[in-house]
Formats: sequence, structure tokens, C-alpha cells
Amino acid sequence: MTNGVERQTDRLHVLVVGTEAWAIDSVERALQHAGHEVVHCPIPPTGPGCPTLDGDSCGLPRLDLVCSVRARPLDRVLRSEQAVVCALRRGAPLILAGSAASSPFACFATASVDLDGDVVGACEAAAATGPVPRSAAALDDLELLVKRRSQPEQPIWDPPVELPVTVDHRPVPG
Repeated sequence: MTNGVERQTDRLHVLVVGTEAWAIDSVERALQHAGHEVVHCPIPPTGPGCPTLDGDSCGLPRLDLVCSVRARPLDRVLRSEQAVVCALRRGAPLILAGSAASSPFACFATASVDLDGDVVGACEAAAATGPVPRSAAALDDLELLVKRRSQPEQPIWDPPVELPVTVDHRPVPG
């Protein structure tokens, strides 16, 4: 496992995370079509989340770049996006694709691109810059924010269980 970003060929190893499965899939397909390899965090998104978020002791494979894909504005981090913290600690450049304005990761981004823009080109350009040094204190603050404000993948909503509401079917006098 590498602790930093290593690039030995033109084929990028890109971690793609995000908020909507269809948007993540679109970016993954575009990267794969361009000849790049998409890697995945070994922590399942439905579990309790990453226990470390430190980038050193996780099983995240070789990594050149991380791409966070957001199809809608959110000011919180979903569990599926927690791996961004590990990638940032490893010095990986970060691309924000889609709705990036309210992203908690915005200040760490190397570049931002619309979902209908050239995401692959932005990834290739960002990876060409090499590792990005970041303040450990800033990453610690981000980690606390992520752990404190993470949301589950799918919003959990249980309708209240109460007695049924009676419906009056008599016509309303007019």
C-alpha cells in the first residue's frame, strides 16, 4: 500500500465516491472508457463507517486521485464519501464533480467540474500535478466534521404508526 500518490503510467487509479449511484456510475464509466482504473474503499457504505479515516491503516488500494460526485447540493457528508478524508491524508488531488458549492470538501479541491463537463479531463489534469500537501490540522478538523455530520446512504424514515384517520365521506354543504 502506498501512503502517497504514485503515478508510474498514464493509467490513473481513481477513487470515485458520491451522493447518487447514477452519477457515480456515470463518472466511473467515463473514467474506465478512457482507460483508467476505478478503485473502491474497502469499507462497505452500509456499515458503521471507516474506523480510522487516517489514510495509513486502511486497505485503500493504490491511488492517484479522488473524485467526489454530487448530483445535488448537500452541506453534509454521506457515509459513502468518508473515504475522501483517507485520500486527502494520502496527498491525493481531489476533483469535485457536480454540485460542489456547498460541499464540505470544497476548500480541499484541486478542481471542480460540472457533471456534464469534462470530468475525465479534469481528473487527468489534477493527477498530473502530483501529490497535494495539506495541513494535518485542517484534515483533523475535516475528519471531526465528517464523523459528526455524516448521514446514512439512504435517508431512514419510518412513518408514525398511529390509529387510522377516519374519513368523512358526506358531501360538504355548499
